[in-house]
Amino acid sequence: MIRAKELTVRESLIICAQKLRDAGVENPKGNAEIILSKILEMNRSELFLNYSRPLVLNERRQLERLLWRRIIGEPVQYIVGETEFFGLTFNVDRRVMIPRPETELLVEWALECLNGLESPKVLDIGTGSGAMAVAIAANTSCRVTAVDKNLAALELAAENSRLNDVRERIQFVAADLFNEDFRESVGGKYDLIACNPPYISRVEMEGLPAEIQRFEPYEALTDGKDGLEYCRRLVEIIPQVCRNGSWVMVETAEMRAEEALHILSKVLMNVTLKSDLAGRPRIVGGRCSLN
Repeated sequence: MIRAKELTVRESLIICAQKLRDAGVENPKGNAEIILSKILEMNRSELFLNYSRPLVLNERRQLERLLWRRIIGEPVQYIVGETEFFGLTFNVDRRVMIPRPETELLVEWALECLNGLESPKVLDIGTGSGAMAVAIAANTSCRVTAVDKNLAALELAAENSRLNDVRERIQFVAADLFNEDFRESVGGKYDLIACNPPYISRVEMEGLPAEIQRFEPYEALTDGKDGLEYCRRLVEIIPQVCRNGSWVMVETAEMRAEEALHILSKVLMNVTLKSDLAGRPRIVGGRCSLN
């Protein structure tokens, strides 16, 4: 418990980092800074400028509560209610999976392909928090249709579009990729399809860190099978929602990247793999071939 009457910012950071370290939390110092920044409504740089500032009783109590949530494994992004993605701030909670840095690779590639197109239309399948849809809209003049079957996720995605001033250019649609009426739900043809599907296999779910298994939405992580069900379904849907030559980009697991490429090659031409900074193939992409 943090009970000192005159606990300063510096002392709080030291104590919190040690407690997190003892609990086996990765990056304990960074986590402590994020949590205290949220409580004090400061950015992390401002914390260091206020090292000698004492915490009042209410702040110390709040710190205890949030610190305990992190100790028992809740992701820090859910605790503070936000995360950064592609230089933008997104609200996140347990309605959605936390956006990952590797997904920024897909956004970067999408922006390259959209460059030079006049008023392009983008379809984001399985938008979740809206990270990809919002990041693409914020960096282009395109119009985005963001789809998810989870109404609660769509509510948060719309909130994030307002937070980042792109609500006017994103249409949010409740639709399930596996339903027969998906094509009618999204309407029209698109210049680029972006999809970050549940690509973890049912077996692999058992080996994920406890904080992911316990706190992040199961259906956003796995298809309950081999991690490739969405790729197979996309093969059926792509000809219905793409023009000839439209771009399609799908995030996948490193160990299934070649399989995903093989599946998507049935409807895409010039299919390639994009790797992350560690050299792991993570994004499958190509152009729609309707011939």
